[in-house]
Amino acid sequence: MAGRAGACLLVGAAVGLAAVLAILLLTRSRLAPLQPEHAAQMTRATLVFGGLAVAGWLLLAAGLRRRRPGAAVAALALALLFADLYGLGRAVEIDWNDPTPGFAAGTPGLAFLHADPGLHRLDIATGAWQPNMPMIERLYAARGVYNPLELANYNVYMGAVGFRGSPQYNVLGVKYVIGGKNDPPGDTTFLVPVFDADPNVTIYLNTLALPRAMVLFNTEMVRDHDAAFAATHSEAFDPARVVVLESGRALSQEPGQATLEIVRYGPNEVAFAVTADRPAYFFLSDVYHPDWRATVDGRPAVIDVANYAFRGVYIEPGRHEVVMRFTPSGWVAGLAATLIALVALVALAIITVRSYGAPARSHEPTTPDSSEERNQ
Repeated sequence: MAGRAGACLLVGAAVGLAAVLAILLLTRSRLAPLQPEHAAQMTRATLVFGGLAVAGWLLLAAGLRRRRPGAAVAALALALLFADLYGLGRAVEIDWNDPTPGFAAGTPGLAFLHADPGLHRLDIATGAWQPNMPMIERLYAARGVYNPLELANYNVYMGAVGFRGSPQYNVLGVKYVIGGKNDPPGDTTFLVPVFDADPNVTIYLNTLALPRAMVLFNTEMVRDHDAAFAATHSEAFDPARVVVLESGRALSQEPGQATLEIVRYGPNEVAFAVTADRPAYFFLSDVYHPDWRATVDGRPAVIDVANYAFRGVYIEPGRHEVVMRFTPSGWVAGLAATLIALVALVALAIITVRSYGAPARSHEPTTPDSSEERNQ
């Protein structure tokens, strides 16, 4: 029984690993022409996975077919562990330098920013503060350090904002720009220094910044995503008056009256009380992703791609509660894969125990007394 179960486990593992490897190869063939500068990196990652998969399968096969793990199996296990740890950790920077400078803990500048809570963003334009400092301090930032998982639309948008003070920049809701001492981060006709009591930085107020959440009464409808990029980067683009949409409701009217109230705001759920006297779009300059879901007064609503990279929800006249929740579509698949892996591990443990235990029971010595008792 254990032999048949072990064979089935080996076949299933081989099929699963081959399927994953095929998916990686297909994905690489699709993405490599789009990002040729990362083609070699994709190839290396695929080869590393293939090597680890083959080594892991061989280790599993050796363990199932031997009563006791031999030196070859132990050596293979150590080699597999080394390759895994080395592949993950060889590029990690480990040194004796203090990592805390630049995170602004206890500084006057950070105290000033905490004294002005809100949804507005920061833009750190000096090396005196770390780019990821706002994340640690529960503040909002327009940028951070390089992240290979950054969403493509936002990455493209940020790469084309032009200059601080452009319409594309102002729609991000960057209220404060952190500059160095005696080193203004842009045009000081609208970037006004408002705090210079910190020994390392000067904080500038962006007087052109727009709110992160707005109610807009006019739309510019475009045919596709490329056209949306062109529209949001044209000289006529006015993000305080119009929102660029690839789908949704076309609106062309005089601006009306509207109010916004933050009900709650978190990384996976936001809620706003929105009042408008005519049809409008609730615009939020947070990154669009298809796994965000919206409701208006508890009823499902569509989140349209707004201004190329952000979110917009159509609302009728009146007072409404607009709620957006992030529901990752891959969560169920990930949970299923985890459960399958756990079941496979339990099955492997049972098979291994039975394989090791069966021979021992078959060679138990018999005593004369026990033989006579069985004969009686």
